[in-house]
Amino acid sequence: MSVAAATSTVDVAVDPAPAPEPAAVKKTGVKTNVAFAWAAQVSAAVAGILLMPLIFERVGQTVQGTWLLLNATAGYARLLYLGFGETTARYVSLHAARREWADLNRVGSCVHAVYLGSATLVVSVAAVLSWLVPYLNDWGEIPVWELRVATLLLGLNMAIGLAGSVYGGVLMGVQRFDLERGTQIAITVLRVALVVLFLGSEHGLVTLALVFTAVTLVENGLFWWFAHRNVPTLKLTAHDLDRATVRKCFAFSSFAALGVISEILIFTTDTVVIGFTLSAAATLPYVMANRVSEMLRRPLEQLGVVVLPKAGELDAAGDKAGELRRLIVESFALVFLLTCGFFIGSVFFGDLFLETWMGPGWGVSHAIMILLVAALTIAMPVGLLRRVLIGVGEVRVPSALLLAEAVLNLGLSLWLVRVSGLYGVALGTLIPVAVIEIFVLLPFASRRLSIPTMDLVEETARRCAVPILALTAFCAAVDRLPLAANWATLLAVTAGGGVVLLTTRFGFAVLTNPKAVLRGRAG
Repeated sequence: MSVAAATSTVDVAVDPAPAPEPAAVKKTGVKTNVAFAWAAQVSAAVAGILLMPLIFERVGQTVQGTWLLLNATAGYARLLYLGFGETTARYVSLHAARREWADLNRVGSCVHAVYLGSATLVVSVAAVLSWLVPYLNDWGEIPVWELRVATLLLGLNMAIGLAGSVYGGVLMGVQRFDLERGTQIAITVLRVALVVLFLGSEHGLVTLALVFTAVTLVENGLFWWFAHRNVPTLKLTAHDLDRATVRKCFAFSSFAALGVISEILIFTTDTVVIGFTLSAAATLPYVMANRVSEMLRRPLEQLGVVVLPKAGELDAAGDKAGELRRLIVESFALVFLLTCGFFIGSVFFGDLFLETWMGPGWGVSHAIMILLVAALTIAMPVGLLRRVLIGVGEVRVPSALLLAEAVLNLGLSLWLVRVSGLYGVALGTLIPVAVIEIFVLLPFASRRLSIPTMDLVEETARRCAVPILALTAFCAAVDRLPLAANWATLLAVTAGGGVVLLTTRFGFAVLTNPKAVLRGRAG
């Protein structure tokens, strides 16, 4: 601005005083961040357990199956994140640590511009689909207007999430997981409360869509407020866009986008295939089993999230003491042990869990659950190796293999659903995991990380064989007892299985020196 614009005596151009910059952004500790991440996972799992039977009771299988199918279809909008979530977290963290606030704003502005374009596209597609949706499937007795309104609202819900998610990315980048995940926990509670208060048998689809859209708006408003409170210099404008930043962001996000696409194909497509090949109502037994699999998968993924940066740190230091190798072997064995434990529990008590959760009559879901958890037992340990590879700078091959797995999953599911129905779709998930993870990714990771495959297998067997056999014997014995279908029984069985697994794995050290066990220095 010019001072002459305000006075007639001075005609000297001066720059405005720079906005005060924070000396550093306040961060929370690693333990606090991990605690909030786990708490968010637990709250989401509990909400899923509570809402599924409640929605089923109030609206029935047809409406609930339709809701699940519409949500699965809307989930494809996640493709439009284009891997920029990881880009935001990476570069915001980098520039905040260096106090490069102008560069942070450029990255945020670039990502925000991409998300606004994606949000506009989502709303446009939702408008078209809302007109076409009555002709795309047999929706039973659900009114056409309700289908159209629910489709529009779900599109708006995804658009709001896209446009505002850059602020959640900023919070993660400055390591304020307490605020980002804390907001998610609060929103989860709010969502459950609103569904309980307002969902009835009439207009169930529209009510659910309104609730989810409203809480998404509140969630992203809180992200916006917290981001600006913690980064006072944050300012996302078109003025801050420049070619160099755009190239940098797109170069990093391209491989991350492959992972997003692959995950959507693997974890969302099954429901869509069932809904449009069989019926909307047929999605419910499969989704029931898949929800249990998701409850197990998401907490285990957090181990990979922790291992990734540690692997990068050790690799950069040259791993002179063999710490990276030790980290890989111990982490791989731990994840394998936990997933095997979940698989054994699913085989023996999955039907009891489903009956307690949703009532009797979910035998099909139990069989599908076993197939899906079997896939997890393979995917999670080898998936941890994928995280380690990314941590040491090997991105292309793991991303390409995950995409190949997703495409094979889709093709097999489309074929096998016509041959074996719901079981065929579950096999379409299991088979690609077994083939690619065991026979392609595992050997590649072993070579790249200089750990012979047989050494890894033998070390894992040495650590896990006795605990797995002991847990199997425990479950077989308990399964013979007359067990009541209630949460107290399930908690008691789960606690007993956990004690058996830990004591047979770590021996008396788990009781005499638990801190050493937690630090990985026992067994």
